[in-house]
Amino acid sequence: MADPDRPVAIEVFVHRRTLGDRGALLVSLQGDVEWAVWIPRSQVIDEERARASAAGRSADVGAYATVLTVPHWLIVEKGLDAGARPKGIADLFGGGV
Repeated sequence: MADPDRPVAIEVFVHRRTLGDRGALLVSLQGDVEWAVWIPRSQVIDEERARASAAGRSADVGAYATVLTVPHWLIVEKGLDAGARPKGIADLFGGGV
């Protein structure tokens, strides 16, 4: 079995940011804020802004594309791993489906 703490890079849209290193990022895979989830900045290992790679894909004018490196368990817990949840089901409040 793979290590759940292993770092994984994932391209997301950032819709909102809270201030400071103890804040959080509101992110989504498709650029739709209605499907966005909060990621604690304390769990972000690295952030590489990649605005140009996904230009025009988000309906949220303030959103920007970036590549986050986070622990694998976090993307599974937040539903950002395509294989971790049934297609079309949103886990908006962090609970089970």
